[in-house]
Amino acid sequence: MRRLSLIALCLAQLFLYAGCGSGVKVVPVTGTVTLDGKPLPLKSVYFFPDRSSVSEGNGAGGYSDPQGKYYLIANLGGETTDTKGAPPGKYRVTVTEPAIPLTEESFKDMTATPAAEGDVPAAAIGLPSRPQKRTIPAVYSSADTTPLVVEVPKEGGEVNLELKSKP
Repeated sequence: MRRLSLIALCLAQLFLYAGCGSGVKVVPVTGTVTLDGKPLPLKSVYFFPDRSSVSEGNGAGGYSDPQGKYYLIANLGGETTDTKGAPPGKYRVTVTEPAIPLTEESFKDMTATPAAEGDVPAAAIGLPSRPQKRTIPAVYSSADTTPLVVEVPKEGGEVNLELKSKP
């Protein structure tokens, strides 16, 4: 009986390890965020999946750089490493001011790979002392109201996001 329990435990671990990894097809997605044709730097971008088109994953998100260019990181749930891109299909896209406003300097710090420094803690992020001016119309801040609906092609690629001051 004890031997049977040990074999069952070993098989359970084998199946657990074999099941690791999402197996979701993710393709690279990049693009430029613009507002009235001008690059929109240092903003949050999130792709919410249309479940009639994208059945796996929880969407993808990222930030636009100082030139308005972005790339996505898939939100696959349960993964321990970042996967650049998103599953192919249709998405509703939000573009918002980041919860903690970014500057060119903080964006560089955020996207840099830190060197291992032993047990030294990461530097704290300072919060702004006054509210930042909003540059994005509110309609783009919710998946329910955004007019941005895009298709991520099966092979991935460039998906530009063109916002309007008066959508």
